[in-house]
Amino acid sequence: MKVATILVNWRQPQRTLEAVHAVVSQTQSSLIIVVDNGSNDDSIGYLQNHLPSAVKLISRDVNGGFGAGVNEGLRQAYSLGAKYAWLLNNDAIPNSDCLEKLISVAENDSKIGVVGARIIDPSGSVPDHAGTVMNERNFNCKYSTSSDEMNGVRFSWVTGACMLLNVSALKKVGGFDPRFFMYWEDADLNCCLKNAGYRIGVANEAVVTHQAGTSSNEIKLRRYEWHIHSQSLWIEKHFRPKVWGLIIIYSRNLIKSILDMDWDRFFLTVRCMRRRIFSSGYN
Repeated sequence: MKVATILVNWRQPQRTLEAVHAVVSQTQSSLIIVVDNGSNDDSIGYLQNHLPSAVKLISRDVNGGFGAGVNEGLRQAYSLGAKYAWLLNNDAIPNSDCLEKLISVAENDSKIGVVGARIIDPSGSVPDHAGTVMNERNFNCKYSTSSDEMNGVRFSWVTGACMLLNVSALKKVGGFDPRFFMYWEDADLNCCLKNAGYRIGVANEAVVTHQAGTSSNEIKLRRYEWHIHSQSLWIEKHFRPKVWGLIIIYSRNLIKSILDMDWDRFFLTVRCMRRRIFSSGYN
């Protein structure tokens, strides 16, 4: 069985190297692919000098976003004939048997398109979870570790920090939508897989420690703009009537900005809302 592990680097070569070493130490071997997503710093030189020789390093000239970076790695995985593609964030450290546990769940049911692991936050500020389920009426989200719950809820997904993907299922849905520069690309891909008739699996014994947001902590306002743009795009693809969905999320973000007295975020939300709703011709 061939498994390709894909990690995307953006200006964090040391952290990426730590994640690669954790993958090398897995009880289940895999072909490791590292995609540098247009870092334009010393990342490529550092990785070339420090990565194990068997690791395939791909350099992109432009940062096209997380999904575009993963798709570059997926093309390599397809050419290698991989049955599964394991996506792992470079700020995620899996336990040594993580991949083995993920594959065990995937192999139990050919209709499972994606398997998530149990995600542990080292600070304890985020509950242990494998993914998210979302109320389709008000977009309230909660974390979950239950595959039954995720498959029983229309809008649900395992986190992109750690996903084992069935390559045949991926080829049917076309991989990640590159229009999602950052955030919600995992929600979109899971929805596409479910719409194609595949199920979500959770390997609760597969554990990953994830320090979320390390690639974007220094650009919080820009990160928020990416988030609201991607959530809007997700609604346009998967929710009807889409204008109602957009009104809900922008109203919630405006109210939260007012309560937090975060006026930079408030006016950014207004600008995003104008571009999205009033310039898109919705009725």
